[in-house]
Amino acid sequence: MGSDASPSKPQRRPAQSTQRAGEPLSGRKSSYLLRLSELELLDRERRLIERRIRQARFPAVKSLDSFDFAAIPSLNKLLVLELARCSYVVQRENVIALGNGEPASYCRVSGI
Repeated sequence: MGSDASPSKPQRRPAQSTQRAGEPLSGRKSSYLLRLSELELLDRERRLIERRIRQARFPAVKSLDSFDFAAIPSLNKLLVLELARCSYVVQRENVIALGNGEPASYCRVSGI
């Protein structure tokens, strides 16, 4: 009888390589873990911001994305957006916001 009659072990096919050419497997694992850590940090920061906004108990959560700058033409949009970047905090500078006491003034400041 030929070799067909004898029991044989199933032949293993070589695993398809997901490895990029020239990149060692350990490098890919490191890249994956680094990206995973970055995503975790971004998620933690997002949750921290959400928690702080809840704890601040603002009457309404506002953002500058939805603010209609055309409604108040005297408002300097570039200055407001610059203040929203909060670079004054890092530079330890003070900001004084003056308004006429209307609720709209409060909303603009609370958005920053």
